Amino acid sequence: MKKITICLILFAAIVFSVFNPLFLSNAYSNSSIFSGETELTADEDLILETASNQTGFGNNKFTVEELDYNRAFKVYINTKIAIQETLDYDNLNALLDEHVYYLPVYHDGETYNMSLNLGKEIGEDAYDFLDQETLDYLERVMGRWHVVLSEKSSFILDFSKIITEFIEKKDLNIDRCFVLGSVCNGLSLTLAYENEQGEINFFSFYDYGKVPTESIGFDGDWIDEKDIFTLSDIQRINAESCIFDYPFPIGNNIAGIESTSQNGKWIKTGSKWQYRHPGDFYSKDGWEIINNKWYLFDDEGWLQTGWQKLYNHWFYLGGVNDGALKTEWQRIRKKWYYFTDNGVMQFGWQKINNKWYYLGNENDGVMKTGWVKDNGKWYFLASSGAMKTGWIKDNGKWYYLASSGAMKTGWVKDNGKWYYLASSGAMVTGTQKIGNKTYKFDSNGVCLNP
Repeated sequence: MKKITICLILFAAIVFSVFNPLFLSNAYSNSSIFSGETELTADEDLILETASNQTGFGNNKFTVEELDYNRAFKVYINTKIAIQETLDYDNLNALLDEHVYYLPVYHDGETYNMSLNLGKEIGEDAYDFLDQETLDYLERVMGRWHVVLSEKSSFILDFSKIITEFIEKKDLNIDRCFVLGSVCNGLSLTLAYENEQGEINFFSFYDYGKVPTESIGFDGDWIDEKDIFTLSDIQRINAESCIFDYPFPIGNNIAGIESTSQNGKWIKTGSKWQYRHPGDFYSKDGWEIINNKWYLFDDEGWLQTGWQKLYNHWFYLGGVNDGALKTEWQRIRKKWYYFTDNGVMQFGWQKINNKWYYLGNENDGVMKTGWVKDNGKWYFLASSGAMKTGWIKDNGKWYYLASSGAMKTGWVKDNGKWYYLASSGAMVTGTQKIGNKTYKFDSNGVCLNP
């Protein structure tokens, strides 16, 4: 059976919602689940700023009064449970590692469910690709809680209420309960709790897309025993529905992902590789995480490498002795390519870290430099691939690029001065006859008799 990591899916699976604020009892405010008040208020200014600046919020600005930290609850990630033979409170507690917070905010009659993360150190490789503005931001949030994602929707779904209702109905000790991330696409946010026998059971807030909401008839009595799982259920769900059911690898889109396979061994036969697990079975027929990296195996168990076209997208899996899925910027045979967190090669115009790049067509993907013609317009890309705007000098001639990056021709007014650009885009100087009139331009291209 494949070994998995329980981890928080930030980009999919969970739909957030709009609902009226509900009071949480003070008994829960400092529990193992609802204990965000002291921790989060230390970074209240940054939380407010990053929440208010979320994409799609328009001019909405949240206030201190709208932040109810008693409703914030921890979600533990990096929690390896399916590799355990047995699981009780003590060894579950020992597995707990990093956590994030969910915090609902009520604003203008709507609810924004925030995902808050603790800013970490910036990896050295990031300095090669991130612009200074982004680096300054990351350095500012290091060691501080800030909002990395916020979602809203049109139906009522209150995870804080769901947690407390379940705990009250089952008469559980909240200090021996923990909210864990998702088990791939089988279970969503999952409450781990100690049952009467001292074993750990798991309650799924919703499984396989079933969501308890008022807008679809939620009447407050929705908790069902079939939504309670044992450790063996988790392992079965993992074997049946995780990893291979995903159309794309989900690697870097999960916060704090860990290896699903840690104790196996790579086996080389000729120039091909296989991965053998304890128990003498081999990875095959799909994606698998091994030592925190994604690998793809064919139906006979051979590791796939190099360029692979899957689901009508291109992926790059490294050389014959590598095979790991590549993401972000990659230099391949002296050419640069960019891959999403899912490993999908990007093409065409792409905005990456607030800069525009042109990556060729869907079967190319190579980062372009120098002059590029697209849809009848010329653009200039620096040696770094970043699109240039404004004045540039190339081969001893000056050109002017609009804010869109498109090369301008004809008359251009810049900082109150007039310039003329030939059909080639090159700035003219000296005496020039344009139309029926003669104009004089100084050595800087400024028209002296506009």
